[in-house]
Amino acid sequence: MTDPNILLQRLRRSLHILEQRQAKLGLDAPASLTLEIEDHRTAITLTEQLAAGHLSDAGWREQLKPLLVIIEERRATEEIRTLHIGGVNFGSISDSTISIGDIDASIHAGGDVVGGNKVTIGQQIINFFSSSTEQQRHLRNRQIMLQRVHDFWIKGVLESSLHNEVLIELGMEIKSEAVAYPWDMIIQRPDQPNRTLPPGTKIIDVFDESGGSLLILGEPGSGKTTILLELTRQIVGRARLDLTKPIPVVFNLSSWTKGQWSLEDWLVEELSAKYNFPEKISRSWINNDELLPLLDGLDEVEVNNRTECVKAINTYSVGHGLPGLVVSSRTADYEVLGSLLRLNTAIVLQPLTWKQIENYLLGSTVKMDSVRRMLEKDVVVQSLAQSPLILNVITLAYSETSIDTLSELKADKDRRKKLFDAYIIKLFRHRLANQRYAQKQTIAWLAWLAKKMFQYRQTIFLMEQTQPNWLPSSLQIWLYNLLVMILVGGTVGLLFGLAVGIPIWFANPLIGPFFGIGVGSAVAMSICLAIIQTYGFTGGLIVGGTFGFVFFVAFGLNFGRPVGVAVGLIVGLAFGLAHGLRFGTRPANTKAWTFPNIEIFEALSWSIPKAIRGMIFGSIFGSIFGLAVGAAIAIGLNFEPNIAGKLTLNFLVAFGVAAGLVAGMLNALTSDQVEQRSVPNQGIWRSFRNSIVIGLFVAIASGFPIGVVSGWAWNIGIGIGNEGLRVGSFTGLLVGVAIGLAVGLAFGGLTTIQHFILRSILYFFGYLPWNLTDFLDYTTERIFLRRVGGGYIFIHRYLMEYFASLTDEDIERLSAEIETGRT
Repeated sequence: MTDPNILLQRLRRSLHILEQRQAKLGLDAPASLTLEIEDHRTAITLTEQLAAGHLSDAGWREQLKPLLVIIEERRATEEIRTLHIGGVNFGSISDSTISIGDIDASIHAGGDVVGGNKVTIGQQIINFFSSSTEQQRHLRNRQIMLQRVHDFWIKGVLESSLHNEVLIELGMEIKSEAVAYPWDMIIQRPDQPNRTLPPGTKIIDVFDESGGSLLILGEPGSGKTTILLELTRQIVGRARLDLTKPIPVVFNLSSWTKGQWSLEDWLVEELSAKYNFPEKISRSWINNDELLPLLDGLDEVEVNNRTECVKAINTYSVGHGLPGLVVSSRTADYEVLGSLLRLNTAIVLQPLTWKQIENYLLGSTVKMDSVRRMLEKDVVVQSLAQSPLILNVITLAYSETSIDTLSELKADKDRRKKLFDAYIIKLFRHRLANQRYAQKQTIAWLAWLAKKMFQYRQTIFLMEQTQPNWLPSSLQIWLYNLLVMILVGGTVGLLFGLAVGIPIWFANPLIGPFFGIGVGSAVAMSICLAIIQTYGFTGGLIVGGTFGFVFFVAFGLNFGRPVGVAVGLIVGLAFGLAHGLRFGTRPANTKAWTFPNIEIFEALSWSIPKAIRGMIFGSIFGSIFGLAVGAAIAIGLNFEPNIAGKLTLNFLVAFGVAAGLVAGMLNALTSDQVEQRSVPNQGIWRSFRNSIVIGLFVAIASGFPIGVVSGWAWNIGIGIGNEGLRVGSFTGLLVGVAIGLAVGLAFGGLTTIQHFILRSILYFFGYLPWNLTDFLDYTTERIFLRRVGGGYIFIHRYLMEYFASLTDEDIERLSAEIETGRT
């Protein structure tokens, strides 16, 4: 019999290989590799317990088994697949007996476990690779989300936060009247007085006692987010070891807007925007009560929307509150609301006492005697220091300089501003290494960014979510619109014009150029109308009318008015219906010539049933379209009936095949895959990648059949001999590139171009640097921002509000004080 120490050896060997790979990659090591290493280390610890006989049935089921499933699913090492325990090969289990410690079970060929004690673990060991692909994908997505929450919030914010410098235990008080206890309508509870919790009480214990239904209140800077993230750390640890526990996810409520969302829809949108998780997975978690939302910053919701937000949270709590729900808010902002949250328990974080402040200052590694003396004699400034945030800012800003200037200021707002002035000056003067950006410019860019985040209710800044409405003037917005339409519509229109005009030029040198210009202009107009969301009947009428007019004039001048009318009607109807049907179900943009928000495309995967449905629909539509085009050309060029019939049939088949392939692929694309990395501007790069892949496929799928038919048409129908094959091939190439470009634009290319133009304008007018990622990382090094996954967050809302309040005069003054070293 083989001892589980064999499994331990394999895991250690695999861990060694992974660690070597991580060391070799250095900073370029992907997050998924870090996740594999952490899972291996945890699995080794649990396997050591198994070998010592200390791992219970529940320990195997809820801890070790899930990790082994994840490791296998990743295929981090092939050695575990061939592992034998008790004659059992994990890759092929049959007719075996397994013994681990006091577990002894016989395995039949069918995989059933018979005899022995603790056979539950034996059964789990035998079957842990037999779970379905869907179950393994579910486990993988769960682990990715847990790791993402840990990386974004625990490692990215909590472990490196400003508050983390103040290692003071926060006091907590139960405040029963702050919540509408769900059972109050049935059980009349006696008035519950506020109750101060004993020192040393852990937030996870309060969470458990509340049944996972908790409201966290506190003054600004009191540590609400810090304690919410500490709770998140504990819940994430539980969820990683127990598959029955819900997935804790932190959300910031600042982006919630009235009338647009139920909380479920808002959560799905946030999971997509902030965590890069597709809607299908997110809705499944919510519908199956697998998600535990931790909602930070109710007070950051726009004032007029807060009551509606509370109602949405209460509605969600009724339908999906079983896994738990946590909300945080500033006390004063919550108390003025007209309705209460329907949660079980509310706690209020208590301000620091003078004893806590004094003990912290006395225990500081930096001499804080002058600060302590000043706080002792000035109770007003001392009251500010009762906030952990402000206390930490004071210790950082005034560790080596006089704090007496604070006493000269009367208003708390002025004192806070002076504190942050000193904080910024201190950080700039003491972090002189690698100053890649001028101090004045850094402050100005941060101030502009903070103003926009504050204006649009954002707590986390994601580069890909920068929108055209961030441009401050109507002239800049007009410039943005014009550049997008010229670059997108003009490029596609030019290619389509060449694809149509050049082949026709061989048949009729006079009509070819006009035809190319007309079709190119019509296509450009169609693209621009689609971009600015002029949909439905209006868009179809404009597009169809434009195409119809071009064909009417071109064919009417050469073959007479009746032919021009017939061809114009056929082509105009076909293109008008195509535009109307493609976009007719979408709501029209209410502001004429105004672009919609830049939309990010998610990670894509394939669905064969959807591909088949798309091919059927595309073939039918393409055949009708090809019939119209073939008939129009045959009528317009006055072909003989025999040739006209063949030409029309060939165009029908060519467009049917091309449209079927294209529609099948496009319809097959789904977004239920999760990318394991989350880096700055990932959404834009993902959109760009999608546009290239999809555009190339569509170009080939559409260009080849159209090129073959075009070659036949010009060779046989028009009678230009072998030159027709060359013309047809060139036509297919141009048409394929044009269609591929158009489809690529629709599936991420337009997003990329819009973002590039917007960033260019922001850079040209001096609002943000060109290399925005480098700048944001630079300010993160200076402890102004924190990295949260692919986004960035100010270290505290107070600091964001401070930067947003800076005027040009403030920026000039600060930069001058930094240069002179004055505080």
